[in-house]
Amino acid sequence: MAASTPVLLKPAMVDGRPDLGVMASGQVVALIDDLPTCEELIDSIVTQAAAVLRGLGRFVSD
Repeated sequence: MAASTPVLLKPAMVDGRPDLGVMASGQVVALIDDLPTCEELIDSIVTQAAAVLRGLGRFVSD
């Protein structure tokens, strides 16, 4: 399998067609410790971005 791995990964990882290839997930799957809803994820991203902008001295209204 190791010799054919690039051929198997390319359709999914490079061409954006996961239905035609494989996507490696073994190394990172153990790092996932929560599954937020879409709303929770977007709220978290907005909150973190606002904090970074405030840290840079930019005005951000909450």
